[in-house]
Amino acid sequence: RTSLPGTARIALGGVGRNIAEVIARFGGKVELLSAVGKDESGHAVLQGCRELGIQTDLVTSIASCRTATYTALLDGTGELVGAIADMAIFDEISCPSVDFATPSFSR
Repeated sequence: RTSLPGTARIALGGVGRNIAEVIARFGGKVELLSAVGKDESGHAVLQGCRELGIQTDLVTSIASCRTATYTALLDGTGELVGAIADMAIFDEISCPSVDFATPSFSR
């Protein structure tokens, strides 16, 4: 086994965050319900959302979890060779926490 030279790129993402970004860029009011870790990635997600005008009051920061990441390995033509989806933090979002937040969405 060996490593190969390549290029790494980091971008903010996540389906919900990406949809929220599009709505915010079109001038819509957006409030995101999610969870991030109390780590550098979580801080970057929250800061990026705030810079776009996405409300993050309903995003929970969890010290004992890592912020979700998706790492894709692409070949030289851009085709997916493999990926790692570290999404365990989303197991921490419970039905009661969503129920608690629901009244916020009717504003």
